[in-house]
Amino acid sequence: MPRLHFLKENLPGTATSAMTLLPYGTNEYYAQRAGRVKALTAFLTEARSAGTATFKITKNGVAQTVLNTTIDGNAVQYDEAFGDQDDLTYQAGDRLGLQVVTSSFTPTTSDAIGILELDEGL
Repeated sequence: MPRLHFLKENLPGTATSAMTLLPYGTNEYYAQRAGRVKALTAFLTEARSAGTATFKITKNGVAQTVLNTTIDGNAVQYDEAFGDQDDLTYQAGDRLGLQVVTSSFTPTTSDAIGILELDEGL
C-alpha cells in the first residue's frame, strides 16, 4: 500500500493552498493503476491556537467531498479520516493531490503534513 506524504510549510491564516508531494516537489501524484484512497491523516508541527485547517483530497484538480479532515477546537494538532470501499476511487492516469484550506488559522509558523494511504491494483 503506497503512502503519499504532502507538506505545506508556514500555513497561511486564511487561504486555499496546494500541498507539496514529497520528495518530488510537485503537487500531484499520477496514479499508475486503479485504486482507492483508504485513509487521510493530517497533523501540524505546532498545535492550533485559533481558526481551522481543513485537509481536502483533490482528484484531477478538483477538491473531493469525502475523506476530508479538519484541525479545529476538537482536534488541535492531529486528525484522520478512513474510507469505505467505494468512497474515493481512482483510475490509472488520474492525478491525486492534497490541499489545506485555512480560516483565521494560527499559528502561521506551523507546518502541515498530510498522508494519503492508497490501495492500488483494484
